[in-house]
Amino acid sequence: MDTVLVQKLKRPEGSGLWGAYVLDGDEYGHWLYSPVGCLYRGEAAGLVGYCHVGVMDLEHPGLPTLRLVPHNSWWIATWAINDEQPHRRISVDICTPPIFDGRQWSYIDLELDPISDAPGQVETEDEDEFVEACAAGLISRVEELAARNATADIETMIRAQDEPFGQLGWSKLNAAIDLGLEPLTDLPSGHT
Repeated sequence: MDTVLVQKLKRPEGSGLWGAYVLDGDEYGHWLYSPVGCLYRGEAAGLVGYCHVGVMDLEHPGLPTLRLVPHNSWWIATWAINDEQPHRRISVDICTPPIFDGRQWSYIDLELDPISDAPGQVETEDEDEFVEACAAGLISRVEELAARNATADIETMIRAQDEPFGQLGWSKLNAAIDLGLEPLTDLPSGHT
């Protein structure tokens, strides 16, 4: 099965990088899966740290995560299942439209994060960080408007349980888990 890298960039500096299996593509976009144990590398202020995908430390093996990279949209969605409460979570990074270079998906995080811990419910986090980034000129006016529109669209879709935020994402995640794929732990060296 093909694999890709995913890079999340933060302004004014910082990034995250992890690997994912390419499951398939459909009318919603590209579906990427990172099984338990996949390595995540974060870089900021000249420091490099590692954890597992879905958690903030190396002590926990991470979470199985499914990502949807939609066609020409200002977001990336993640479905994750864990053993703690909430058991299932959809989180969405509002971001610049992701770019694929043939090996890696890259996007710039625009701070707003719609989160759903229960069907039909959604709350957007990090509004304060978004406002600060806009005021500091780290997010342009065009990006600000696109981010606000994307957030409103995602909130509406999650509340209505419109696909892919109904059962589709969860069924794809469960099918991916059943594949029993090995964790991706080899990341390229150097700064991203």
